[in-house]
Amino acid sequence: MPTGDSLEVDGVVVTWDPAARTALMRFHPDGRATEHAARVITRGLDQWSLGSGEPFALLVDCTRLADTTPGWRAVFAEFFKSHRETACIAWFNANPLIRMTVRMFVAATRAVGAAFATEPEARAWAFTVMGRPAP
Repeated sequence: MPTGDSLEVDGVVVTWDPAARTALMRFHPDGRATEHAARVITRGLDQWSLGSGEPFALLVDCTRLADTTPGWRAVFAEFFKSHRETACIAWFNANPLIRMTVRMFVAATRAVGAAFATEPEARAWAFTVMGRPAP
């Protein structure tokens, strides 16, 4: 579970910005996109967003992400299916495999999500989707 505004599991760090209602996910060099990590992270996102019904965004830095496990994808698919009305997800710095995975994920789940070249592009898109001015 998160402690304060961040959590770390299996080399994946997620930091929550309550004012912006965004979570930023980054991977350590040895970070693993496992089912266990996905379950811990989605519980943290639920706790942070408090089921308020207010929009929130997950920004994912894919710089160190080479691949994801089927369990990781399944957990996040279920999470974003159940939060379709309030959550969006933006990936940035993704390699070609991750960009393809993103397209398949968005198509399969109908989640509000997209991949971007840079973090500023991902943030700008997320704030537009949330209907909020960028901080």
